[in-house]
Amino acid sequence: MTEGKERPPDVSKEFERQRRFNVATINPPFETVEELRVLVESLGQGEPIDTIIAKEFAMKVEYAIEHLDELREVARTANADVIVAPDNYHQGTNVRYNWREIKEMSCNAGAQTEEGNFPEDCPPESVGLFIRKNGWVFIFPKSGISCSRNVHRIPDSKIGISICSEILSVRPEELDGIDILYNPSEEYDDIFVWLRMAQTKKGSPLTRQEVEGLLKKDVGNQSFLLNEEDYLRYAQKRRDNLQQQLDKHYFDLMYGDRPLVNEGETLEKRREQFDKLIDDVIKELAKDDNSFYVKKADGLIQALRERKIVVIRSDGMQNSGILNKVPGMKIDELDIQPNATRISVSV
Repeated sequence: MTEGKERPPDVSKEFERQRRFNVATINPPFETVEELRVLVESLGQGEPIDTIIAKEFAMKVEYAIEHLDELREVARTANADVIVAPDNYHQGTNVRYNWREIKEMSCNAGAQTEEGNFPEDCPPESVGLFIRKNGWVFIFPKSGISCSRNVHRIPDSKIGISICSEILSVRPEELDGIDILYNPSEEYDDIFVWLRMAQTKKGSPLTRQEVEGLLKKDVGNQSFLLNEEDYLRYAQKRRDNLQQQLDKHYFDLMYGDRPLVNEGETLEKRREQFDKLIDDVIKELAKDDNSFYVKKADGLIQALRERKIVVIRSDGMQNSGILNKVPGMKIDELDIQPNATRISVSV
């Protein structure tokens, strides 16, 4: 283990007393520390935040380590611990750093690295950075198939972190001594996380009106209700974006002869689709309160319940939030916005 320039304080006693967690997830992707700073500043006023979690693959690992002092300053200014999990590609290439190279860069930047069985000559897909608000930094690799670690323990704390798919393989024994588990990710495939969380906060089933109001917060759903003129502009922007992303020949072949708006995109048809979406959400919310992410690993749901461990995921807006319910859990505050989700949960 490389020794950092700063040692973290012993906060284990603090975490034994504190069973309330004030967390903010950063929902959009970003590439620079300045973009992260703007997103953190947009959190606005409210109850002090303990931890800010960004989604996986925000920034490149080389860039993050090179700008570690700026990341430290973001954490100090926000007076919160910050978790990021940068993409492990050389900037501008398709080549990844191996763990040995990342450890060397981390050591030179004054960070502490995780001990474990991750092969030093193996390149992790992404790399976790835990930046404490006092400037201490802990860096760890996302585990691969050859590794058995799925929970990264932050020294001198009761915090665990599983990066994205690691959550699918967590073993109950890996939760010993953990009070909370953070899950920075980028998948966008459980679109009901935020709605389940809102229903838990309410303490009773969401009404149809409440579901509709939440769905309207998501930019992707707003197009369902645009008037004909605004939808035409939306469709043109959608077409322009596709043209920029695709090869000209392929774009012309696939979309050249297609109308900008087809017959199934009238306001009436879009409203019908939105109503069906509301129906589907209400049916989903009547099911289990736990995300499939915590159902995959054998015994994980029961272990989380027994230890009263809350798992908080950072992903897109729809996918960010609490993944499970535990006995005695109460969501005291909840503010879901496109750029960030603020959660205050007690157990």
